Amino acid sequence: MLTRLRSAARSQLAWVGRHAISPIIFRLHRRRHELEVPVSVHMLVSSQTWDAGILAAISFENFSGRRWPLFIHEDGSVTKIQQAIIQKTLPGVRFVPRTEAEERMAGHLAKHPKSLSNRNRHNLFLKFSIFQRLRRTSDLSSWTPT
Repeated sequence: MLTRLRSAARSQLAWVGRHAISPIIFRLHRRRHELEVPVSVHMLVSSQTWDAGILAAISFENFSGRRWPLFIHEDGSVTKIQQAIIQKTLPGVRFVPRTEAEERMAGHLAKHPKSLSNRNRHNLFLKFSIFQRLRRTSDLSSWTPT
């Protein structure tokens, strides 16, 4: 009985966070108007995690006190509406569609056919391929403020 109540409460709180609080944060957020740090930040999002990605980027810039060059890679499921919200909330973000990434990675991984075939097996392989090619990056997927 208690487990069901806790699960229901968690579900309700998640709904409130996603549909009531997040949109307010998105509307009120303003990116810093200063030079970007020379280290790019890359994030992989999906149609299920795009809003959490925005919140992670906002939180990261807020708590670090700096503006970062943000690159948001999507897994092919992000809708045009979600992409527009990302770009409106985080002006200056570089949005990398899956199709563009696939074209570029085909050339980069031509000598590594197994790595290229793994990109289609699971989204985490997409992340690995992104960071394999970059030297000075940060990954927000596991970043949480403390």
